Amino acid sequence: MKTKFASLLILIFSATTASQAEPEKESAEPTRPEVESYVKQMQGYLKNREESAARIVNEIVELDHSLKNSVNDVLQQLSVVTDSENSKTKVARMKRDVMERIGKAAKYYVNERAKLDEALRTTSNTFRREDLYKERAQFGTRIDAMVNAVMKLAATMDTHQDFEEYLYENNDSWGWGWGWGTTVRKNPEFEQNRRATTQTDTARKDIDKVIQQSKDRLQARKTDLESQLKSGKLDAEQQKRVQTEVERLSQIGKERAEQLDSLQSSGPQPTAEINLSSAMRMEEMIQAKAADARRDIGRIFARYRELRTERDVIADQEARLTRAEQWLKDHPAAK
Repeated sequence: MKTKFASLLILIFSATTASQAEPEKESAEPTRPEVESYVKQMQGYLKNREESAARIVNEIVELDHSLKNSVNDVLQQLSVVTDSENSKTKVARMKRDVMERIGKAAKYYVNERAKLDEALRTTSNTFRREDLYKERAQFGTRIDAMVNAVMKLAATMDTHQDFEEYLYENNDSWGWGWGWGTTVRKNPEFEQNRRATTQTDTARKDIDKVIQQSKDRLQARKTDLESQLKSGKLDAEQQKRVQTEVERLSQIGKERAEQLDSLQSSGPQPTAEINLSSAMRMEEMIQAKAADARRDIGRIFARYRELRTERDVIADQEARLTRAEQWLKDHPAAK
């Protein structure tokens, strides 16, 4: 024979439907004191779980701050320098490498955000959906920041300059002007600009490709959401969320197009030449910062997985608590 408290657990903790086996008739309805006790215990339990989730959030914020500092330090140092004839293309190659690393990190965030989109498709738990929307927005903000960082760094790479390919030096000491003493040699500034802009052209082609892929993904996502809006299957809250996301995607698409136009038409940014030894020291620092960034990203996503698990538990329990509180409203205390 089940106790009334056991029946309460069945009512609150399970998702029993009419098609499932029903509890024994005499124990199907718990008493109000039992439900009140359950609500009080659940509220205490949720408070502890929410405090645990808050600690994880604080760890993510701290790691994210460390990651931003590492990336910003690298970007700040690289954005104000360029190659000299002595360093050849060392600085340009470092800039390309940093842009590729940031691009890979952004792609990782894009893949993780896609998982959140899929979770939003399949879950109906209101509390869990709220957490998923928040996390997806955070990922979107980080992705946008990474794309902007790549575009800003790309704008500091050397552009084609109108240098003469050859230098002509007159060594006619007799001054007869017959040209017999004229020396022709390659212009080192032309050679250096050619080397540097070869790196720039390659980097910009890669960026053009990535940005176009990003625009295609945004458009595909937007088209899918617009189809959901037209389906008539969304409730009011879902329609509002989806419409907001459609508008956000449209805005990002415009920003990506503007960034492409800006990159293609941008002129040279003010930078200072550095020699090879300075470039090598900078590269050592960048490698160390990159290692820190990889570590922080790994830890951030590990914490996100923990947070997602914690929030899933909280969402389930909040749903059960809501049902119990509704039961109390439906069964007021006798006067």
